[in-house]
Amino acid sequence: MLATRLFVRPTARFASKRRPLYRIQTTCLAMALMIGVAPVSNASALINGDVVKGAISTAGDMETYTFSAKEGEHFDLRIVDTGKSAFHPLIALYGPTGAYIDSGHGYDVGAISHQAKANGVYRIVVSDGTSDKSQVGGYLIHFALVPGANEDGVLVNGEARQGAIDLGDIDSYTFSANIGETVNLRIADTGKNNFYPLIALYGPSGAYIDSGHGYDVGAIAYKVKTQGVHTVLVSDGTSDKSQTGSYKLSLLKIGGESGEPESKQPIATPAPANEPAPAQDVAPKETMAPPAWNGGTWQTVDYDGCDGFDLKKHKSPEPLSEYCDQDMAGKVAVCQLSGCVYKDATPKQCRNGDRPGRMYVCAPN
Repeated sequence: MLATRLFVRPTARFASKRRPLYRIQTTCLAMALMIGVAPVSNASALINGDVVKGAISTAGDMETYTFSAKEGEHFDLRIVDTGKSAFHPLIALYGPTGAYIDSGHGYDVGAISHQAKANGVYRIVVSDGTSDKSQVGGYLIHFALVPGANEDGVLVNGEARQGAIDLGDIDSYTFSANIGETVNLRIADTGKNNFYPLIALYGPSGAYIDSGHGYDVGAIAYKVKTQGVHTVLVSDGTSDKSQTGSYKLSLLKIGGESGEPESKQPIATPAPANEPAPAQDVAPKETMAPPAWNGGTWQTVDYDGCDGFDLKKHKSPEPLSEYCDQDMAGKVAVCQLSGCVYKDATPKQCRNGDRPGRMYVCAPN
């Protein structure tokens, strides 16, 4: 258990009252919250793509871990309750200056997704997230830092890879792409269960590009703007990140400066000037009814924000399910502890705001 004791002696003003020695026992985390910095006790280093096993073995215990990140790099953290007990895994993230950034918690899985705003050493604190902090249990930490994460190897153009997501797992793949190439990614749930396959695409610098998700299939289509190694992260896309399942991930790249040439269409021969062009029958256009709205779910996509685009707001730290309606489909909510702001913007449009927070997107069911 990480703890510190403070001994405070009475001053001369109170010495005549013969008051006893005051002893205040507190935890490092409580002190950190009071003064706004992360604990500075001994910490273990997280390794990119690795899984760390640990345990909160004593009520009120805390454990700390560190890792280095550069400005603009992206990282995902997951903490998993390995015992499926009353233990409620909680991770709190602190930046290089010691300032609190975000936290993730859940009955089985806690998640943090963040783009680094500064170079330096980041710290996470693991503890029990129940109201009285009295539960104990074992946990796993999954960690992926982009660029650099490549746990599952290189994707080959035109081929499919089979994989599986365990509880709270994050799989990572890479591929190289040239400017102008169109990258098509597909992920399919091969088990047809409650697993909700999610892929997130990041550029060579670690900047978020796009994501694809769905009950059975998630898709991304992107025209490459920066040459280099791109990263794909695979995870469960449900709101609590607690589903597991198997998947098939496919990559197809087309065109580009060094890729396959784009097919050329034959040029039609114009009719002679003295002969009118033959009339063509034009089929009447069918009016397509919009697809029926079957509800939606808020999905965590990043830690960021944008200025403007505000539609509405409320004081809950998580988006309300009833606000994920047909009008909000594909749009985001940016949430902080003080509340959520709903934006008339997609995840790609909502970037680099002055007040970032946990970003959610309204994903149709």
